[in-house]
Amino acid sequence: MPFRKLFCVTLTIAALFSASQLILITRLNTKLGIPDFLFAVGDEVIVDTAGFIVQMPTLVMCASLCPKGVESTLYALMTVVNNIALSVGGSFSAALAESLGIQLENYKNLWILTLITSASTLIPILLIPMVPDGVNECEENSDAVDEATGEANGEEEGK
Repeated sequence: MPFRKLFCVTLTIAALFSASQLILITRLNTKLGIPDFLFAVGDEVIVDTAGFIVQMPTLVMCASLCPKGVESTLYALMTVVNNIALSVGGSFSAALAESLGIQLENYKNLWILTLITSASTLIPILLIPMVPDGVNECEENSDAVDEATGEANGEEEGK
């Protein structure tokens, strides 16, 4: 499956799973006979799993683009970037929660926060045109730069 299509599908699925919190907030789960605790635990497992699934195409693409022997360093870098993004996202969510007046005793606008954060999961779709079509395109781009000399097309100076 092409990377672009894979990213679109996984990001959309992740946004839908993230929005499933609305079911808990509106108490629709109790109307379906699902206790709050059971729904919350199940939802957390599903959302975390979806997050890992979304991350997989990124890791595969980056591993295809990076020079041989640097894959573990790239994975470490990707992990750091992911952790920073989670931290920044948490800070934005906290600021948004405060601006919406969400407090320990007031959850009136929690559904708005959930809707905004779920929709924000779709923002990376705007960057999909920058993503290579597939593994073959990644390998072609990676092969265009010689690992030893860093020169394009494997050409060495003086030859």
